[in-house]
Amino acid sequence: KDLILREFSVAANVGKPRVNYRETVSGSATVESTFERQTAGREHFASVRLKVEPAIGDGVGGVRSKVSCDREEVPESFWTHVEESILGGVGSGPVQGYPMVNLDVTLEGGRFDPERSTDLAFSACAHQAFGQALEAAQALDVGRQGLEPVLSQVGVDQSLQIAKG
Repeated sequence: KDLILREFSVAANVGKPRVNYRETVSGSATVESTFERQTAGREHFASVRLKVEPAIGDGVGGVRSKVSCDREEVPESFWTHVEESILGGVGSGPVQGYPMVNLDVTLEGGRFDPERSTDLAFSACAHQAFGQALEAAQALDVGRQGLEPVLSQVGVDQSLQIAKG
């Protein structure tokens, strides 16, 4: 590192490579969860049914969320809150805290009450159901699941390199 700084005046991050591990699930699970609480003098109610399963395909993919329920079960206005809650939860997996990959999450149904259902209730309920579904679907870290970490190297074009001398 000292040579690079001294000879080329380039600040370099030199050291042991950092590996970005990931987590995924080995099976599928469907979980129904209900959130019913009173907060700030108001009742909040929501119920969702989520299905978590490994995404089918080659390579490492992200997390996809889908909706396959009727608007009568869960109104469309709450779908985005459920999706945001799920996508917020995939950044830290349940086994080692690594981000989740190769995952399909489907909102299959639920219940709502026109008087008591709120955005907050559906967000909290989806978060709760997602955690339970990951546990039921046997969330695994990369070591046990066999996902290999991918290292990327940065190269410098020959025309941009400075000749020593």
